[in-house]
Amino acid sequence: MIKIVVYLILSFYLEGIISTTTNMSTNFFNPLFTISALVLIYRFFEKREKNYFLLAFIIGLLYGIYYTDTFILNMVIFFLSAIFIKFINIYLAHNLLSDIVKVILTIIFYRISTFLILFIIGYLNFDYNLLFKSIYSSLLLNIIFILISYLYFRKKEF
Repeated sequence: MIKIVVYLILSFYLEGIISTTTNMSTNFFNPLFTISALVLIYRFFEKREKNYFLLAFIIGLLYGIYYTDTFILNMVIFFLSAIFIKFINIYLAHNLLSDIVKVILTIIFYRISTFLILFIIGYLNFDYNLLFKSIYSSLLLNIIFILISYLYFRKKEF
């Protein structure tokens, strides 16, 4: 369990490091490592889903406080993403290809949910191009992250 928390903390801080070292206008390197990490660690919480949801809620709170100053929004989105991850894990196995698919689906879910909530409260105007750019700009780097993470989890027993 300690190793999983360390992995989450590392992904959380790595996301901040990558965000500050890359140009925000780049099209392919916008990290969502924390969301990707939630996808990968779900398998370790299948019998303790309440703990997983609580962890996602807390990570969402920290993410909102540390990165976006929208902690209520991120608590809700991370919690909903955890529910979404639980749902897709019912239908997909635990292997590299399905984990990549899960990360892609979860990133799409996260971006659409955030975008819709911000649109509903009037913070953003609805723009398909902005939504699609936010989705595809997160995919490449997060797929690379999940590949490296998957190899790490294959070597280590948790």
